[in-house]
Amino acid sequence: MALKKRTWVLAGLAGILVVVGGLVAALLLLVPTDTIGRIAAERASAALDRDVTFERVRLKLFPVPAVALENLTVARWRNSQDGAGDAPQPGAQPLAAVQRVELRPRILPLLRREAQIRSIVIDQPQFYIEVDGAADPVQSVQEGEGFWDDSAFRVDRFAIRDGTVEYVDITTGATARLEEIDQELRLVGEMREGELARLGLTGQLSALVTADMPDRLAVPVQDLPLRIEHDAVLDMATEIAGIERLAVTLQELTLEGSGNIESWSDPAARRVSIQLASSEADLEPILASLPDDLRSWPASAAAEEQWSATTGRGRLEATIDGRLGDGESPAIEGYFLLEGIALARGSDPVLTDLTGRVDFSNESASTNGVTGVLLGAPLRLGFSAQDWAAPVVDASIATQIDFARAAKLGLLPPEWTARGAPIIDLTLAGPVQEPTDLAVDGQISLGGVFLESPEWPAGVTVSQGVLEFAGSQIVGNDLSAMVGESDLRIDFAAEDWLPYAFGEETPTPRIAIEGLSRFLNLDALFPVDPNEPTYGQLFFARLANSEVAGMSATAAAQEAGLALPDLPALGLDGRFHVDRVLQKGSEIRDVDLEVGIVDRQIEVRNASFEMLDGGIRMAARLGEPTYVGDSIQSAPFTVSFATDEVEANSFLQRFTLFRDNLGGVLSLDGSLTMELDRNLLPDPATVTGGGNLAIAGGRLVNWSMVRALGDRLGVEGFDTINFRDWSGPFELVGSRIMLAESTLESGEIGARVGGSFEVSGQLDVAGTIYLPPSLTSRVGGEYASRLTSAAAGADGRVPVGIRFTGSARQPSVALDLTEAGTQLADQVREEVESEARERVETAVDELVGSVGIPPVESPAAVVDSARQRAEEAVVGRLQGLLGGRRAADPEPAEAEADSVEAAVEPDSAEAAEPEPEAADSAAPTAPDSSASQR
Repeated sequence: MALKKRTWVLAGLAGILVVVGGLVAALLLLVPTDTIGRIAAERASAALDRDVTFERVRLKLFPVPAVALENLTVARWRNSQDGAGDAPQPGAQPLAAVQRVELRPRILPLLRREAQIRSIVIDQPQFYIEVDGAADPVQSVQEGEGFWDDSAFRVDRFAIRDGTVEYVDITTGATARLEEIDQELRLVGEMREGELARLGLTGQLSALVTADMPDRLAVPVQDLPLRIEHDAVLDMATEIAGIERLAVTLQELTLEGSGNIESWSDPAARRVSIQLASSEADLEPILASLPDDLRSWPASAAAEEQWSATTGRGRLEATIDGRLGDGESPAIEGYFLLEGIALARGSDPVLTDLTGRVDFSNESASTNGVTGVLLGAPLRLGFSAQDWAAPVVDASIATQIDFARAAKLGLLPPEWTARGAPIIDLTLAGPVQEPTDLAVDGQISLGGVFLESPEWPAGVTVSQGVLEFAGSQIVGNDLSAMVGESDLRIDFAAEDWLPYAFGEETPTPRIAIEGLSRFLNLDALFPVDPNEPTYGQLFFARLANSEVAGMSATAAAQEAGLALPDLPALGLDGRFHVDRVLQKGSEIRDVDLEVGIVDRQIEVRNASFEMLDGGIRMAARLGEPTYVGDSIQSAPFTVSFATDEVEANSFLQRFTLFRDNLGGVLSLDGSLTMELDRNLLPDPATVTGGGNLAIAGGRLVNWSMVRALGDRLGVEGFDTINFRDWSGPFELVGSRIMLAESTLESGEIGARVGGSFEVSGQLDVAGTIYLPPSLTSRVGGEYASRLTSAAAGADGRVPVGIRFTGSARQPSVALDLTEAGTQLADQVREEVESEARERVETAVDELVGSVGIPPVESPAAVVDSARQRAEEAVVGRLQGLLGGRRAADPEPAEAEADSVEAAVEPDSAEAAEPEPEAADSAAPTAPDSSASQR
């Protein structure tokens, strides 16, 4: 009987559900969804005082009743407010845009006018919040008419999936963005007189935070993981939100606490009071909160070598208290307590017994001192920072760094070997965002430091030296180092170096440096492959358009790593003296070098040294380069040089492509001007220059041209000439070397020759040779009788016209015993001078055009030699051509003469020691001396 009764009850309940379900289904069928949507939009717009629209409304009954709004938009204003509202602005960003909102109400409580909802799920909402300075972002809503009875209000699940919030302060430019917002929330409310009286909120929220708030933070925040868990109760009557539990997690660091918010709807009275603290535990969660690249520093660290906290405890406490509204923000105060912290990289301790307290607020942070042990040495840190928007710091560090332990722990590059322990005692003070106003004081002692790296395989040992810091200046005092068997002692001073270290372009750092060395073994310091072509070979191969080691000069230069230096804007003055240098097996003595960098130009102001039993002096400048986009393309270059009685054959073999045997003592002076490409190679069309050459007490041994002359005369064994003096001027224009007149005297044989030859070896040289009786008597063949009857000069020598053509290896010789032949030297000199004038003008035009400046005017009158013409047209105008600075302009004639003398004759007093006010204009310009030397 009981079972039968229960069956009837169940059947009755089922019947009621069927009837209710049928009524709901009929309601869904009879009431159009667009009508429901219009009513819902009107109610929402009235409540929010903003236009609310959505594309469609979807209703469903199974498996549970639900209402879904798709593509919902909440505008920033109403179309009208009794005719006084703001008109809509086309294209303006809406306040919110939601892809889908689904609401699942409980039907039976709804019929009893009770608000009980299974779930509200919002998919991909996007909120756009714009405020104007002190405007309050929390806006009130319009109150609607009471509908609900005094009953419970409950939402079992309120969820946001993949939401986004964008915040912009139009006045300050501050921006913030929360992405990947996921929220789960449960709401339980209490209704009184049809209105919500209390509301309980329990749930959690996670997001990625990106913020750029220059008025509050100097450093932007990027993709910071944030998670919030809360349990709060809102009293709608008193407007007090009691936060019974609050857990905030940044990265892996969690702070827990409680608090309240008062008068949330009134910006003039709104107040926040929250207390948060971390658990007193180890620092591993804090370290886990650091960015991965910082935890893995240095970048070579493997996963098992990341930083970790092995011992010690830390505690973080913070309070947030004060007004929030009308442009005011609550005060934040707290502290971070460290007790015996030990940090390790992998399993090896680096920092131990770190103890101290750091106090912070939303305006500053400071500590009286944090102490510890770093790599076995005492460590003391102190700092204070004011104004997070534009931080002003005052920090200090005192410690000693054991390089051997640091290298063992992987804190130095893995390929380095290091020893020693520099002592650091430094302070830093000033605004972080204004490096020009920062000041560093203190010192670093480097004595006993040893470093070995792939770049310095011999190892660098610093025996003594101190770096002194004073404001914007750093001074290196008596820095003494050994690199293998090479020694170096340096003193330097640098001004305004700190802004440059921070990446600032102004002010320009200025560096003065002096160096001394007893011995430098450059072969050991900079090992060179013996099969690698020298720079001289590449230079002349580029002029001759020939190959080196089976490749073009450009390809070989690129393979060797030659490139124009892209210099930063800095000023450098350097002086160096080396007693002895070993380079490529040759010994160089008494090296004096003065170098500088001015306006992105490298200057070798004076270089003098002794080698090959004589002396060499030079000055050079590499001008400011030209760019195409960000790529460096070319730079003007000029060099002047002079040698004093060096061994001729060794000099020519080392610095030129000359490979024949020429003995004697060489004296050479001259200058060259050209445009260098990105690979430090010359543009042949811009090369011009010249000088004078003299060889005393010389000997031509087995020269092809001498052998060819002997064969032509029928003189057996004529392949060597001993001479007393051989001298004459030369011009270099492009790839052609031009000789206006070159004279050779041996006591018996003499010659006056001129002409030209290509760097590639092609000859066109002619002149007059004076044959002594001792040689004419040996002449055989067709010239024997003709030379016997030829008229000799007062000295008994017979003048003979001679012309060499063909190549240097296989020259062709033509003789002319007529009177015209005796005048051939004068004729050739005139032809060469005329051709040299034309070629120099063309080369100067090419050089001027390549650097994009107005062409240089030609001299008013033609001078007697191409040498003087080149000096006046090229060297005399060099400062204007390369953008050099000038002193007060002298008279025109004197100005041109002075510039020629200073640039062409570096051994003169004017070039070696220019007047102070004209030093820059007197110094020629050139590239990196190491590249030129190579």
